Amino acid sequence: MSGVGMHMTKHVFGVYSTAPGEVRLPDQQGVQAGLDARPKKAIRDTYAGPATIATYSVAHARTGEAEWGLAVCDLPDGDRCYARFDDADLMAEAEATELVGASVSVVPGGDNVNIVKR
Repeated sequence: MSGVGMHMTKHVFGVYSTAPGEVRLPDQQGVQAGLDARPKKAIRDTYAGPATIATYSVAHARTGEAEWGLAVCDLPDGDRCYARFDDADLMAEAEATELVGASVSVVPGGDNVNIVKR
């Protein structure tokens, strides 16, 4: 299982089993060195145009209903942007199928919030 926190600052990963496995400390320095060697992607505050979903999450109300979605989108020039989606059909699709790699359009919204359109 893998996930990202709602503020996109923490990544979580868990492996679950009914039988305990060997416990080893991770090679934190090696992992960090590998991450540091990767090219950096600039994050654009505003963007309009075609994009590809790199990752996404759907936030839910206390009632369990989907409220809104957040996508991190890869842009044609290699940059990235954050974009929101409120469309009920898109939220349902995001929960029923895998949207990573899907082509979308990003349009400007109010208050400099990018909006995902399918």
